[in-house]
Amino acid sequence: GANVHDSQVLPKLLHGHETRYWGDSAYTGQKQIARSKAPGIKDFTNIRGTRSHALTEEERLTNRRKS
Repeated sequence: GANVHDSQVLPKLLHGHETRYWGDSAYTGQKQIARSKAPGIKDFTNIRGTRSHALTEEERLTNRRKS
């Protein structure tokens, strides 16, 4: 429903035969969950910056390509 965060539904979105997945920063850190459902999956989610570590120009460009 509307009250469920995007990252909480990842296991329900995967059928198990995926080789790659993309997502916005809400999916950052979900690699283990994705691999438990689809063992060979590769994570192409955007990199998220933090207050203490801003994204580099290269990371921003990488995110732009992924989006």
